[in-house]
Amino acid sequence: ESNPGFADGRRRKPGVLRIHFLEAQDLEGKDKFLGGLIMGKSDPYGVLQIGNQLFQSKTVKQTLNPKWNEVYEVMSLGFLSQQSEHCSINFRQEQKGGALVS
Repeated sequence: ESNPGFADGRRRKPGVLRIHFLEAQDLEGKDKFLGGLIMGKSDPYGVLQIGNQLFQSKTVKQTLNPKWNEVYEVMSLGFLSQQSEHCSINFRQEQKGGALVS
């Protein structure tokens, strides 16, 4: 197993990255009423990608200020310092009938 080191020759130690996925505020309302004349609330959920690992939060119904209070953990060999790894967070809307949209 490869364990890339630092520039000064020290080896990286395995660890755990803990992500506290707490809340979002003032999301855009995606539910529409009266042919789009009235914007309602949303049924948001979050998608978090750390390197090649993907996490999806629970859906919080009928809100623009969801509170998830979820915790995710990723095993790490220092991958956050590598140029090829990335972290992204996307908020999405659950549509009626179970379809999901961004």
